[in-house]
Amino acid sequence: MFDKDLINTTRTLASLVDGPPNVDHALAAVLARAAPVYTAIWWDAHRRADEARREDLQTLVNEYGPALVKRLTAIYHADWPSEPRVVDLSAYTNWAGAYSTDGGLIEVASTDPSGSGAVGLETLFHESSHQWDEEVQQRIERVAASQHRRAPRSLSHGLIFYTSGEIVKEVIPDHVPYAEQEGIWSRGGMRGMQPVLDEYWRPYLRGTGTIDEALANVIAHLQ
Repeated sequence: MFDKDLINTTRTLASLVDGPPNVDHALAAVLARAAPVYTAIWWDAHRRADEARREDLQTLVNEYGPALVKRLTAIYHADWPSEPRVVDLSAYTNWAGAYSTDGGLIEVASTDPSGSGAVGLETLFHESSHQWDEEVQQRIERVAASQHRRAPRSLSHGLIFYTSGEIVKEVIPDHVPYAEQEGIWSRGGMRGMQPVLDEYWRPYLRGTGTIDEALANVIAHLQ
């Protein structure tokens, strides 16, 4: 996620159609040696998983995508990119099953069972929300400074977990947000954040008050 060389390599491999990849010579040699084994043992299964996950997510995006984009941009007072977001599917991405990083690169695992259905849809909008990390962090810091406080660095990510889960729940009522399923709210910097977001961020999502008022209340009540 933070290594420029690996990010560039991922972009190169994702765009590869045929022929040898234009990557570091030593890495290309390793990939060339591994390719026959991978092709013989895993490729067919992984390709089927990619295709199945793409069909699953595309169906959900076709049905709910426009409404969720409209909700997110209104919540964050932000613009959605004019060009479509590109999402790369791979059998494995990382321990979390998905990540996003510099320049809008979004990677989603196709063999992770937790990435299908409504959770998969939430994941797409979670990772897409990271495109506004800098803007949201600046707003948080500005609101915190007006209170002579310092907001936790984890708040921006906490807002993404909470918001993406809530907006998917709006369109799929029986959806259980990823953060609740995976116990995110009991880990590290997220510990104790959910009750505060329930009380002060959720009303904003439902149309009460402004984003700055909601953030001010969240920051004031976070430990």
